[in-house]
Amino acid sequence: MISLSVASGARSNLVPTSALYVLVFIAIFYLTPKFELPSDLQILGFTGCCIIVAVIAVMLSRSRAATFEIPVGVGAFIISIYCARIIYDLGKPALQWVNVNVEATYGLAVLSTALFSLSFFIGYLAARPKLKGVVGRLRVNEQEILAARRGSWLLFAIGLCAIAATLVIAGGPLAFISTRGSATAIESVAAIQYTMMLGVVAAVLRISLSFLPGNPGSSTDLRFGLLMAFPVVAITLAEGSRRYALPLLVGLCISWFIIRRGSIPVLKVALVAVLGVVLVLLPLESVREGGSDSGGSFASAVVRFGGDPAGAFEGLFSSQSTSMLPAFAMAIQDAESAGIDEGLGRYTLAETILQPIPQQIWPGKPESLRNELIEYRYGLSSSGCTSLCPTYGPVSTFYADYGLLGATIGGLLIGLFAAWWTKVCFRRGLFGVLAYAGTYWGFLYMWWSSVSALTIMVLFFGIPLLILAKLTKSSLDKDVPTAIT
Repeated sequence: MISLSVASGARSNLVPTSALYVLVFIAIFYLTPKFELPSDLQILGFTGCCIIVAVIAVMLSRSRAATFEIPVGVGAFIISIYCARIIYDLGKPALQWVNVNVEATYGLAVLSTALFSLSFFIGYLAARPKLKGVVGRLRVNEQEILAARRGSWLLFAIGLCAIAATLVIAGGPLAFISTRGSATAIESVAAIQYTMMLGVVAAVLRISLSFLPGNPGSSTDLRFGLLMAFPVVAITLAEGSRRYALPLLVGLCISWFIIRRGSIPVLKVALVAVLGVVLVLLPLESVREGGSDSGGSFASAVVRFGGDPAGAFEGLFSSQSTSMLPAFAMAIQDAESAGIDEGLGRYTLAETILQPIPQQIWPGKPESLRNELIEYRYGLSSSGCTSLCPTYGPVSTFYADYGLLGATIGGLLIGLFAAWWTKVCFRRGLFGVLAYAGTYWGFLYMWWSSVSALTIMVLFFGIPLLILAKLTKSSLDKDVPTAIT
């Protein structure tokens, strides 16, 4: 029997850091004179951000195990991306998304996002599962490990079929790499996109087996896991997409911390994340087609960003990668200009229940709000966006359906779902833990992309692992207390 630890214990050291964040928020909403938001919006924004910080601080101070709960990562994302972007936007002479002036609707975008964010935290806390310390009591038996290995091969085989189909349709590996536009169109085919995700699931499942203490086959599991990860990650990175590399990386990090540490060293992870952004993500973004270093080498971009961290972050917050708020403000204007009425639930359905249905099967399937707005302003082709491709964040979907009320209720529902999903996963042993680790990225990525990102991660990353858990009957031993109450 192999012990799987989920620990609780000492107080987190993030509480002092939270006080610093509060001071940052004061600067955002009270000390920035260049753009005067309505006073009530200033108060709402400041209070909301303080509540988010307080929630994170309280959660982290109660137990070490709470550090890997979903709201902790979401709160960090809101603080480091959304709030930092507000600082950047308010320091500009004019509020714009690219060349579109959004001053008239920026305040409404901030208000909607604040309501959505606070509702998310309230929803999660209302149904928050209690993680108990079960050090040395939660166990993984040999049957479960064997089932995990067999399941990883099955999922990997399905992922390979998607890769083979992609290469055949593209005309071979060289044609795939050299023709990025057609490659993007191929990868955007729903059936291929979803089955490729199963290849990532296989890699996370197999590599995570190597994290188990006392597993005699850990080195073999690690080698086979890396082998499973290579085809999907390599072929998509060659096409210019990070769609599968980031879920793989985040899923493995979360599973390692849960299995081996029982907590996440938040400040250390934050430091590594900053270095990763400066030395990896920003250089990769700059050497892509259309980037500031397009056509140059990755190594030279790393040297440039590493030598000028301030310039690197200036570039980060001036890029489309962090522009969800101004893009959402532009979306509000475009929806009015295009005559798009309230969706009354249509856009939410398109990105949740209807999301996995391929348009090849249902050509008349309702379009997502993002597709409608991009087509209105920039146009769409078979390979995706024809020029710019903004992301509006998850609040845009609910706002388009029911306005500010929709934004508030939408955040509440997502928070309730996050709490329910945590409880479901941690009651299902190793497979459940890995389902949680893999979908953790979806709960973060949603804030950059849309609700559909979370839907895809849950359906095609989390659900397959929970099905394997059900088929192998690999829940906790009956005489062992569950990890969740």
